[in-house]
Amino acid sequence: MKKLLCILPLAALLLLWSCDGNNGKNDPDQPGLITLQQGCYASGDTAYVLLFPEGQHGGQYISLAYYADSMMIAMQPQLLTGYNDTTGTAMFVADDAIVTLRNNGKDTIWIITTEETMTFVRKAEVDYAPKNLAGTWRMSFEINAYMSFKLWDAVIDNDLHCNVEFNIPDSATLAMWLEMSGALAELPEGSEEMIEGLPWSEMLAAIPSGLEGDIWYSAYAGMGVFVPELQNYTENYGLFFSTPTGSTIRITYGSMNFDMTRIK
Repeated sequence: MKKLLCILPLAALLLLWSCDGNNGKNDPDQPGLITLQQGCYASGDTAYVLLFPEGQHGGQYISLAYYADSMMIAMQPQLLTGYNDTTGTAMFVADDAIVTLRNNGKDTIWIITTEETMTFVRKAEVDYAPKNLAGTWRMSFEINAYMSFKLWDAVIDNDLHCNVEFNIPDSATLAMWLEMSGALAELPEGSEEMIEGLPWSEMLAAIPSGLEGDIWYSAYAGMGVFVPELQNYTENYGLFFSTPTGSTIRITYGSMNFDMTRIK
């Protein structure tokens, strides 16, 4: 009898749970919610949708990236608005046009414009990307196998705000770098003192000492976008980057890779 009295409450709970239909999730008239999954969604090898973690920079942001002129071009991340977790749809602005996003909550996103519908499939999570980009990252110019010079340091905080400080050489130092690397001999005749008609000293003086900007990043995808804060910057594009190791941020141009290494 005691065993029966112990079993009866458990049986009653199980009965109530089954009648409730697992809070409606198994009820065909009340389908489960469709959630957005962060990461990189690809259309072949030439176009990506980057969906960043919810709450990064205060919302859910998306960026469209594609190959053009031998490099990956990324649009400035845009805020997704009006997300409906029943239909899996939301909207964002791209090139001053309203674009609809639809997803199945698993592995596929559809980008819908007035002209076409594009399908993107989610790539697998990478296991090599840094989980957090906060720290100091250095870009160096390799002179030879034994010598390199710092080009800039990028300090990224926990809110993904980035402060870049350039190490700008004078014209004599720049000439030494180019000569030691062998690049000086590859320049057109007459370029020893000028680049496209502009004296090196004037060109170097025109380079700002630094810049700031914000980063959007998905550790799931190992990819991100940097958008500079410049007074006259009105472009709809940012700088695409990848993270091939836990201590590297890589900017790729054609067959060349420019790596920033975490120094702290």
